[in-house]
Amino acid sequence: MLTRVKMAIDTINFIDLLTDIHTLTKELTAFEHKYNLLSEVFYQWYCQGHEPDDDTWLTDLSEWAGLYRSRQYLTEQYHHMLRQQLTANQETITSHLHKQVRLTNV
Repeated sequence: MLTRVKMAIDTINFIDLLTDIHTLTKELTAFEHKYNLLSEVFYQWYCQGHEPDDDTWLTDLSEWAGLYRSRQYLTEQYHHMLRQQLTANQETITSHLHKQVRLTNV
């Protein structure tokens, strides 16, 4: 019973993490469409200390960089959590996928 409860908690945390990553991705996509530039390319440019030509962009660009950093951090957390979960349960990605499908079909 305790193992089942822990699995449910881990699954909720995993789902929350994925939901947050997807939300950030949607917000990043809006900036990519607005400025016609992929977030990865923008972020490299931003980290090199470049300044925008138009000061009115500063708020957008700061927010865009923050969203990108947040998504990168959450993605790292996702990979870490997935590795931990697979190792703890001695699973492969395939067995993990089967378990997730079973949980969503309950």
